This record gives sequence, C-alpha cells and structure tokens, in this order.
Amino acid sequence: MTATPRLHSVQYLRAIAVLGVVTFHAFQWEWMDFEVGAAGVDLFFIISGFIIWTVTAGRDVNALDFLRRRAARVVPLYWVATFVAMAVVTIIPGAIAHIEMEPAHVVLSLLMLPHLDPRGVPFPVLDVGWTLVYEVFFYAVFAFALVVEEAERLWLITVAMIGTVMLGVSIPPLYLLGANLLVLEFAAGVWLARAWQTKRLPNLWFSLLLLAVGFGAIGVQHLMHFKSDLWRAFFWGVPALAIAAGALGLEAAGRLPRWRWLEALGDASYSIYLTHTLVAPLVAWRIGFQKPLLLIPLVILLGVGSGLLVRRWIEVPLLRLFGAMPKKPPLTPAKAVVAS
Repeated sequence: MTATPRLHSVQYLRAIAVLGVVTFHAFQWEWMDFEVGAAGVDLFFIISGFIIWTVTAGRDVNALDFLRRRAARVVPLYWVATFVAMAVVTIIPGAIAHIEMEPAHVVLSLLMLPHLDPRGVPFPVLDVGWTLVYEVFFYAVFAFALVVEEAERLWLITVAMIGTVMLGVSIPPLYLLGANLLVLEFAAGVWLARAWQTKRLPNLWFSLLLLAVGFGAIGVQHLMHFKSDLWRAFFWGVPALAIAAGALGLEAAGRLPRWRWLEALGDASYSIYLTHTLVAPLVAWRIGFQKPLLLIPLVILLGVGSGLLVRRWIEVPLLRLFGAMPKKPPLTPAKAVVAS
C-alpha cells in the first residue's frame, strides 16, 4: 500500500484524545475527577474509522493484507506493554492494581479477543487494551467489507455496526463484551472520511461552530459531573464527532494552524496511551496518594514524557521491523496526508 495523505488535523485530534485519557486517569480522586477525559476514547474510535476508510479508499486492497498491516501496526507494542505490566507486578507486587495473570486470560488478552477477566469484568491484562478489542472487531468488519465495491462498502459497514448493536441489545452478555453503541463511532468516522473524500465537509464558520459546540458540550458535562455508560456514544461520541468534523473542516478551508508539538503528541499517541497506565501507578506507589496536587501533574507529565520516549525508541523501531512505518510523501495544501 502506498503512502497516504497526512492530515495535521488528524494528528491534533489524536493528541487531544490521548491527553484527555491521560488526564482522566490522573484525576482518580473522590473529590476531584475528570471523567470526560475518557471521551478521548470516543474520539479515537471516530479517528480510527476515518483513517481506515481514507487509507483504503480508491485502492484495490486485499483483506488479508489489510489485516496483516493493521496487526503489524497495533500488536507488537501492545504485547510489549502487556509483558512489561506483567513483569512489573511480578517484581513489585501491588505496584499496579487489577493485573490478573491467569493463563487463559493472558492468551485472550494478547489475542485482543472479548472476554471476562477473573474478576468478571471485560478488561484484558493491560486495562486500556479494552479499546483494542473494539478496534480489532472494526478491522474484521472492514476486512470483510473489502470484498464489495467501495460504493456498497460504506453501507455494509454501517449495517454491520447497527446489527452488532441490535445483537448486543438482544443478548446482554454480548453488549457487555463490546456489541454496544460504541461500535457506531467507527461507522461515524467512516462517514466523516467519506465527507472528506467527496469534499462535503463544513465551511470555515460552521467548522468553528462545530468545535465550539463539541468542546462546549464536553465542558458542560464535566461541570455537571455527568456520566452515562449506557448512552456514552451519544453524550460523548456526538461531541467528539463534532470536534473531529470541525478540525477537518478547518484544514479543508486552509485555516488550520501548524503546531508541531501537538503533531508530535499525535504521532506518539498510541505509545502514550499504552504506557501511561504503567507509569501512573508506579508514580503513585513511589510517592503515595497523600499528595494529589503533586501526584496529578507528575502522572500527566511522566505519562506523556514516557510515551514520547517509547515512541522514539520502541514503537518506531518495531514499526520498521514489521514494515508498518508509514511513508511520508510531500505535503501539499490540496492533498494532505493521513497518518495510519
């Protein structure tokens, strides 16, 4: 697969998403929380749908080759992070809470298959890996959809995701394991990519309005301490979609600023996402929970900083080793490029 258009807005969105998740995990206090930071995951799912459609649109893509490339991109670093987490709790018992190492659980976690851990909750060994279970499901659906023409592919993916939700509603255990409204966020990202492809994104002023409404809705929910797991895809997913559409609209209008530091965070977002949950409990274990005003900024700074280092020294070499390092074609205002 040849290099694909790299959009600065997509990297900015990835950076915003991972910073939200890191901040959410840093604010784990009864008297202080940042629950809406978890909406970064919803933004990630929308971005994923956008990217996967964009890197395959207009191309003859083999389904098995597509899955191989996605595995090369996602699996190696996830396995490294999982094994590091297991090593840490073996060497320092109690340093990271909720790490279960029952053999079947470990195998299912490494394969990113939906299951309940020994505690009865749908989390893999590395807790944040629950989102990768959704990603793998989306990749499987998309790979299946590659057998049809592009015109039908969009609708096949949409129908498959709606059908998945309906199946989960009918069979509650499947809803818990991932057959729920969150899968619709991938479909939303695919539709957004189609809008980009057909040049139907909002104009400059409507893009600014979407950004204001999206961030405003998230902010209001934070102030109200509002949380709804059941309707998360609506209360967090819709604002996340507005933010993504607004950012892409700004870039399409040629009015998106160039912030290299935010782009660097976007490039490292996967590394930051996987490693920050290893750093946070170690920092808390080392300095204790009695100093939250010191602990919170430390967790954020060290979580992001360690992720940047992991990106440079572990993720990039792994991507090169497995042939998954995206090529970087020349950037042009008319045909910018998406990082896959």
